[in-house]
Amino acid sequence: MKAYVRLTGLLLLLTLPAFARHYKPIAAPTVTVTSPTSGSTDQSPVQFVASASSASSYPIASMTIYVDGAPAYYVASGSINTALAIAPGSHSISVQASDTSGATGTKSLTITVPAPLSVSLTSPGNGTTDSSPVTVTASATSGYTVQSMTVAIDGVAAYSAS
Repeated sequence: MKAYVRLTGLLLLLTLPAFARHYKPIAAPTVTVTSPTSGSTDQSPVQFVASASSASSYPIASMTIYVDGAPAYYVASGSINTALAIAPGSHSISVQASDTSGATGTKSLTITVPAPLSVSLTSPGNGTTDSSPVTVTASATSGYTVQSMTVAIDGVAAYSAS
């Protein structure tokens, strides 16, 4: 196949197969995410550690973290080490790197952020005066299994239950 190109009055004849033999597409950057791992359950803020490398001679220009398709963090370098506050629930995460040629590489993963720990103190009421022994009624909920609860008086552990 032959193609004709006119450049300011000059007519050039290009043989496309010859051109195609010498053209090498730019390889996409490789993204490595070391934290969090795909499928993990991570407490918010979630620690992100990632890096990118280029298979071409073009350096990495930037990296972006996307949470559920929305950009959440951008850095103009080839590595990320940051913590992001992420709402409880299951999330799709993508970490994208771009090199100076415009080529992009992406690593995708899913994580789950559990609901934060919530403690409810039912008895005694705040500011009440009680006689000894004092009965303490409390409950705790979390996205994780609650392993134990400790009652502290003036910052000193007085009772612990598992």
